[in-house]
Amino acid sequence: MPTRQASSVSARLLPAALLVAGALAYSSWVLDIGLVSGVDPLRGYVSELGARDRPLGALYRTADLIAALLVASAGAVVLKRPLHGRWQLFGWVALMVFAVATLLDSRWPMACAPSVHPGCDAGSAGSSMSETLHAIFSSVASTAALFAAACCWLAIRRIDAPQWRRLLSGGSVVVLVTATAWTLAAIALREQHVLYLGLAQRAQLIGTSAWLIVAALDALWSARPATSAAVGVK
Repeated sequence: MPTRQASSVSARLLPAALLVAGALAYSSWVLDIGLVSGVDPLRGYVSELGARDRPLGALYRTADLIAALLVASAGAVVLKRPLHGRWQLFGWVALMVFAVATLLDSRWPMACAPSVHPGCDAGSAGSSMSETLHAIFSSVASTAALFAAACCWLAIRRIDAPQWRRLLSGGSVVVLVTATAWTLAAIALREQHVLYLGLAQRAQLIGTSAWLIVAALDALWSARPATSAAVGVK
């Protein structure tokens, strides 16, 4: 019996542990504070850290790959369980989309870092297949993260969750929405220097990592028996 109980506890904790580890791996960009890649943290794309011409590019690409595999593994485990409502289901499916897009994004990196080498024109580089795929997968990952965070927030609102969980979930959505709008504005207006595109993207990544922590808590909750779910979950 103790062995069976220990196995049950491990099964409940596994997805949450994978997501927390994934959030840490996805935050590898903070290493640049000490490693100093030369990428402008206020104006440069975060993806420039993993560009093929960067000495430590492989480190950041590998970190994103590991994050994607950890998150996908957690999602695969949770999706095998009975879930409490459609919003939770939508959120976990979107999380899987985020993981797959992040994995593919790490395999097709930027060719060079425009903020380091002014002669590296991101616009012309985008004509290559690798640059185009990188842009597509980055967009899909960002969209999926925002959608998943919103679904998680809606699911939490429909249960008797502690106030701090609601605040953390809602806060991650607010940060993601604000940072995504900020990033899109900087790109659309071609004012990444004036609007601090790099800072906007880093705020977006902070919001995504926070959401992964929220998802870890949601994974623990989803492991509860369906009978213990709050009334009114839809």
